[in-house]
Amino acid sequence: IHCDIKAENVLLDYNNNVKLADFGLAYDQKNKDEENIDFSKKIKGSPAYIAPEVLLGGRNSIQSDIWSSGVFLYYLLTCSLPFEDDEINGLIQSIVHMKPAFPYYLTSEVSRLIKKILKKNPQKRYTTKQIKNNKWLKEMSILMDEIYKTLNYESTEIDSGIIQQMMKANPEYFKSNEVIVDDINNDNNSDNTTSYKILLRKKEND
Repeated sequence: IHCDIKAENVLLDYNNNVKLADFGLAYDQKNKDEENIDFSKKIKGSPAYIAPEVLLGGRNSIQSDIWSSGVFLYYLLTCSLPFEDDEINGLIQSIVHMKPAFPYYLTSEVSRLIKKILKKNPQKRYTTKQIKNNKWLKEMSILMDEIYKTLNYESTEIDSGIIQQMMKANPEYFKSNEVIVDDINNDNNSDNTTSYKILLRKKEND
């Protein structure tokens, strides 16, 4: 059980593979050692992501990790958290008793999915299997796969148009085509490489 799923602990590598980080609060649910069981009962993680049953004295579980994933999904889509309060007691009351508000721009399909993941009762909460089989998530996964296929992150061919753009924009700074290309090929930590990568990513996004 991870016990600290949140935006800051979900990373992307260069090829956009998701990496879950920071297992400092995690524990093995199969370990029946008394110390491990006691550790599983402690309230751990970032307050805004903690499941209501844990705040009420229950044990961390797969269901509580699923809750945190639901909070993270809400954050990804809205850039805000479903439960917020400046005071910790107010935040706890909100998580335990309140329902999240859904912005108008969220589709009914994804709003319904988040509601199923953020069920207060962990027994009624969606399982990982139910989440994976969700229609919205499946369609979104296919869409994102198609988008990533069009982005050639492994290409070693340098975009000469971007090199020319750099030199035209600032001829006094970017003086040598050969130096820029050499820096990029060797992945040197330089302004040449950084500027090129920023412009390349912008071109890909456009």
